[in-house]
Amino acid sequence: MDETSLRLARQLVTSRYVDAAEEALRTDASEVHSLLAQRRLRDDGMSDALVESLMMQLSLMDSNNFPSRCGAGEREGRVLSSLVSRRHFHMSHGIGRSGDLLADQPKACGSSLVGKIANIGVLDAIRCAGCKSCEDAIVVPMATGMTISLVLQSIRKARPSTARYVLWSRIDQKTSLKCIEAAGLTPLVMNLSPIPSEGSSQSFYGITPATVEEAIQRVGVENIVCVLITTSCFAPRIPDDPLRIGRVCVPHGVPLIVNNAYGLQSPWIMKRLQAAFEHRVVEVMVQSTDKNFLVPVGGAVVAGVEGRVRAVSELYAGRASASQSLDVLMTLLGLGRRGYLNLLASRLRVRDAMLNELATFAKERGEELIVHPHNDISLAVTMRGVADPKSIGGKLFRHQCTGPKVVTMDTTTELCGVTFSAYGSHCDDVEGRCPMLVMACGIGMEVAEVTLLLKKLRLVWDAPTLPAPVEAPTV
Repeated sequence: MDETSLRLARQLVTSRYVDAAEEALRTDASEVHSLLAQRRLRDDGMSDALVESLMMQLSLMDSNNFPSRCGAGEREGRVLSSLVSRRHFHMSHGIGRSGDLLADQPKACGSSLVGKIANIGVLDAIRCAGCKSCEDAIVVPMATGMTISLVLQSIRKARPSTARYVLWSRIDQKTSLKCIEAAGLTPLVMNLSPIPSEGSSQSFYGITPATVEEAIQRVGVENIVCVLITTSCFAPRIPDDPLRIGRVCVPHGVPLIVNNAYGLQSPWIMKRLQAAFEHRVVEVMVQSTDKNFLVPVGGAVVAGVEGRVRAVSELYAGRASASQSLDVLMTLLGLGRRGYLNLLASRLRVRDAMLNELATFAKERGEELIVHPHNDISLAVTMRGVADPKSIGGKLFRHQCTGPKVVTMDTTTELCGVTFSAYGSHCDDVEGRCPMLVMACGIGMEVAEVTLLLKKLRLVWDAPTLPAPVEAPTV
């Protein structure tokens, strides 16, 4: 309500009651003013009522909700189903214009603001998570793989005409390889090296700077689009170090791109990314919106050097959906800075509980817990004593336990013209290795889920049978 409406309201309701309501409205308005003026998340989150009110106000700024609207074009924000319209807060025009995600949409001032404020929010969240040197960020209405494809195409435009190879550090996850093929480029696999870890019988695997240097020299700088590495990953792989790899790429003038799908929640990963951006050896990193901000699948965040992020936004073809920006914006407004930091801290506490419980379980089953200090998201339990490891994964799924996956050393997969042995383990070499059950402690997981996970594990994974005791001979 504006001042005129409140003045008239005093003629209907006791004045002092209206005064109290006006004070509350001013407090809410000051939160919105602060958001727009400071261009960062507030320390404390907004109430659901205020977030919903703000979304409705922004919706009324879109032309399809104007009181005297008259549309005579092929796209005028018409939505047939009232259920669909309410789901999107009656915003239907999308964001961007003529193939630029950051361009203002003339028919949708409110939706354009949603997109701009969402971008402000994700950049602030990335900085809060530890990467303070990140310059720019945008929400892209495509999942991580397709967004990486868009980034690769953007990089390709700035490279020599002969460039068609993407030097890719192996990770046994299909999207990270298929996104290269989708961009019309050719992947060149850089195999990982075993990295022993004290106290573990199993090796971990990661890319070394020497491997990257050798690949650049062999392929030739003029033929390389970029180097694509991965931070967030499943055990027994460890995150690639963007600072060490970047220091190899920069002298050659080869761009370094980081697939950081769910890395915002990892302190180790974010510290290394901060160091990499501080030393300006990384151009762009790509994150999933659902894996980092707990929203429905469908969006990603492109973040990094300002000019490079802008180039990605300008390559997007056509107008874009505002749904992913809307989801992320409402979530971050409700959390605020403290709420997001508390969410990150809570995951670490749950991970500690998960480590302790799984260590006990592994000991009970005569197995070993596989965990590396650099990979603080994923961990694994060996399955040496399990006759049929894959059956454990199937039983867990039937008991409504999703996420854990069984990795065996006898799986061969062909993907994008490349054959991978022991797929899922990130390395072809199987000597001395055994099947394992791989899991992750992702943001949003609760201690109660850890307790239930262990209950289901004990239900489907039998304890080893002890030999029958030998009776003493009767004298």
